[in-house]
Amino acid sequence: MSIHKNNDDKGKKAFRLIMLAFAICTLLVTVLVCLITFFYGFDPMVSGHETAKPYLALWRLFIFIVIIGGWHTWMKLLAQWADLTPQQHQFNRQYRWRFALWLIVIEALLVQNILADLVDLFLTESG
Repeated sequence: MSIHKNNDDKGKKAFRLIMLAFAICTLLVTVLVCLITFFYGFDPMVSGHETAKPYLALWRLFIFIVIIGGWHTWMKLLAQWADLTPQQHQFNRQYRWRFALWLIVIEALLVQNILADLVDLFLTESG
């Protein structure tokens, strides 16, 4: 019983730390965007984003390769850290391609803006 409580505490602490890191990064990016917009205007920010698009795409591709390609390693490290049973470890390892599919769906819908393009196409053809 104490092993599970210790793992739960470890998981909660890790989750809180990750959420805090994401919140701080989001706040920093928001402040940076506001400062750039305030001091330089909106146009330089848009042109900078257009210039950075290929590099950001390479960054996302690299992250995808690291996550999907190293899935078994990451799951092994997670299993050791969280003291997972062999069944739990195998279950996590089997989620590799589901996770990859969701990454691709999110990339297509949100980053590549396919959903907005489809809605725009539908509205222009129907109206």
